Amino acid sequence: MRRVLALATAVVALSLTGSASAATAVRCGDVISGGTVVLDRDLACPAGDGLVVRPDQDVTLDLGGHAISGGGTGDGLRFVTAGAPGGDVVVRDGAIRGFEQGVAIGGILVHAIDLQDLNIRANGTGVSCFTGAHLTISDSVVAANAGHGFVNSRCQSKLIGDQLRANGWSGAVSSQDSLRVVRDSVFANNGSNGLAIDFSVASITGNRFTGNGGAGLTIFEAGCSWFPSYEIADNVADDNAHGGLALRTGMPCDATFVPAGAGNAAKHNGDFQCLVVVCAANRGLAAVDATADVGI
Repeated sequence: MRRVLALATAVVALSLTGSASAATAVRCGDVISGGTVVLDRDLACPAGDGLVVRPDQDVTLDLGGHAISGGGTGDGLRFVTAGAPGGDVVVRDGAIRGFEQGVAIGGILVHAIDLQDLNIRANGTGVSCFTGAHLTISDSVVAANAGHGFVNSRCQSKLIGDQLRANGWSGAVSSQDSLRVVRDSVFANNGSNGLAIDFSVASITGNRFTGNGGAGLTIFEAGCSWFPSYEIADNVADDNAHGGLALRTGMPCDATFVPAGAGNAAKHNGDFQCLVVVCAANRGLAAVDATADVGI
């Protein structure tokens, strides 16, 4: 039977700085429903889930620099529907590896979830979110997962200061009004696209897309009128096998339908450098690509 941990503090341990912190001896499959939990050691879970988060209240899960490791099944962290009143969640400082999904956010969760300073590596999928949560992944590495690094739909999410590298499929895939902000992140050497977005108006600024097997950045929208609602600025795309930076729709659009933003640079990409996105080979020289075929 799974234990349910709802606590503010637990066994007191001395931190490396000499101050007191809470350290909690959790076991594989435990349900965390509120308070602050700090791992006191690595957690090896050869079958099933690592930990389950049911945020009946605010939850802070501090991995304390430790790793949650799996045997190829289950979810490293599995988020499930919270009871009333529900709370926000912070997960920080550690590694999650070896699961079918590193972090799986499901159930009816409409609160804020912050994943900070994590290394989510060598899972089937790195992070998935299919719920109404407000998810932020920051200062984290999502790498070497067999499928997508990050996949989400109808989950209002932000990627800030992250590295999505060497995932078997795309670095990140987002659809249905989900991904809102992508900033200061790196999408490199993924098997398919660096970042693929469908029907999700977003601000995409200051990122690097390099060495991906598909396009660096590819966005598909239902119609041309959505294009000016995007902000695509100060990104660099190079050495992607298929192409650099693209904004597409299933219908022809004229040159007045362009996203906000400038300062994008794209070169040494396969089939195209930029489609619709304002860019040039070098920063500071960006102009609309008049030859872009936006109906592709």
